[in-house]
Amino acid sequence: MEPRVKNWKSFPPRGGWQVTWAEKGQNFPVSALNPDSIVNQIAIIQKRNGTFKGRQPIWDWCNNIWCRRDPARCGAAHAVMQESVRIPADNTSATPAEYGSKLWGMLDTFGMKGAFHEKTWASAIAHISRILNPGTNPETGCSNCHNEWVAILKESPPTQVTNSKDAARWIFETHNRVNRKAGKPQYRWEKAVIKNKWET
Repeated sequence: MEPRVKNWKSFPPRGGWQVTWAEKGQNFPVSALNPDSIVNQIAIIQKRNGTFKGRQPIWDWCNNIWCRRDPARCGAAHAVMQESVRIPADNTSATPAEYGSKLWGMLDTFGMKGAFHEKTWASAIAHISRILNPGTNPETGCSNCHNEWVAILKESPPTQVTNSKDAARWIFETHNRVNRKAGKPQYRWEKAVIKNKWET
């Protein structure tokens, strides 16, 4: 695990590595000369509060902050992902109706030519899973949404997606499946390709 900021070993993102971790109504300023130390300090805070669930969620949160400060060094897909929804550590709450379109917009970028990267794709899928899971994120979780998402991932594993064309088809079919479940209109492939500038 490491920062998604390009050339991070040469110089930190704008504003440095320091962050403010918010938990249980308290703000914890965290400062260090390297990103790994930042993550370690947050892990210690979580362990003291009994909220530690592993280092990966902390890395994701920190990358969210660092890439928001320096989006040009994180790539377009990362920038969209970070703006899709704030995660609970920022003490914000939201409903699927509020952040759903942003999450779909984030996924749509992976179907564009040259935009697909396996690690970023995997991070985006995991990002959505965490947001929808009410067990880990009560601020944004949605039981029905999460159950459907889990079923989708099981039946149509995103790990089988290896390029922009595959991503476009996976996103298209997944979005239409969700729309059918919600009683919403289905998208037409030709229009979706044009609208989202997907590679075909």
